[in-house]
Amino acid sequence: MARISELHFSNSYATSSGVSEFVEVALDPAEDPANYSIVLYNADGTAGLTVALDDPAVTVSFDAASGENVYVISTDSFGFLLTDPDSARPGNYEAVSLVDTSTSTVTNFLDIGGGTTGITAVDGLAAGATSTNVATPTAPRDATYTIQFNQPNPGTASFAAVSSGASGAICFGPGAMIRTPSGLHPVEVLRPGDLVETADHGARPIRWVGRSRVDARGQHAPIEVHAGTSLSEGGALLVSPNHRLWACNPRLALCFGDSEALVAAKHMRGRPGYLCRPRRAIVYFHLMFDRHELIWANGCLSESFYVSDQSLGAMSPAQRAEFAVLFPALMSGGTPLGALARPMLRRRESALLAA
Repeated sequence: MARISELHFSNSYATSSGVSEFVEVALDPAEDPANYSIVLYNADGTAGLTVALDDPAVTVSFDAASGENVYVISTDSFGFLLTDPDSARPGNYEAVSLVDTSTSTVTNFLDIGGGTTGITAVDGLAAGATSTNVATPTAPRDATYTIQFNQPNPGTASFAAVSSGASGAICFGPGAMIRTPSGLHPVEVLRPGDLVETADHGARPIRWVGRSRVDARGQHAPIEVHAGTSLSEGGALLVSPNHRLWACNPRLALCFGDSEALVAAKHMRGRPGYLCRPRRAIVYFHLMFDRHELIWANGCLSESFYVSDQSLGAMSPAQRAEFAVLFPALMSGGTPLGALARPMLRRRESALLAA
């Protein structure tokens, strides 16, 4: 059932966690996001920001554990803050409501911690409703948690580390030039059945091509990989933050017994040749094969789409429905495509590549 499922309300915790403040909403897959909107309210009950869940800047993912679609309204895209206690600054809101606009039903209306509580909405979609206060265990500056309403007890607030539906997408940005037996082709023109050169198994057919239009700011901003970082077949390469790139360094062999590894683009962010390129939205492209492969994009080796709970969760509901029809056996996640093409480095381990 539709509900506000998480509130990231402390800007101090946002700074320390690296995840900006947000409101998260969970819907059953049968519920239509076009019917729901978030409205943020001031202490005097006047409506401020209103965001429909089908707004393209709302990040959508799937929570495999609860079987729900998750919608994240982040300050990265909408420029608001949630306040505890009161603040008179524009863009700092005291309460948040979730409204089913198809029935004019206020599903949730919550205010946080100290300051003004029990706010009655005087206008906006929740007009006439009064907010319920959610008490917090600390002052906002001391928060090391978000407020969560999780299954199987969604009516009870819990306090845990940030867990918003962040993108786990493994994909290429527009314009990536993919190496094939017939030459270089933009990722946008490739279709299932087309052959692509792989590093380990020669030319292999694409089994599935996906595309996603997502918000591309904050933690979801693409990473631009520049010439001088193994690119030789085109200009800078755009990839999603979780897209893993091939790396080879003797230091890796000393630590892990293998000089080759995969490193997430976000873990290289800020190093020479790797730039964060935020924008309002981006279309990402996914290429899946019979197994996890290394393929060349703009001359740079990186991974193909890998089926896991995280990558399935990053699909839109429509994509996941298509995928379920085409590959029902893969929908359980896990490791249905076998092992990763190379070992994966964690953030701390990726520091070995700095040299």
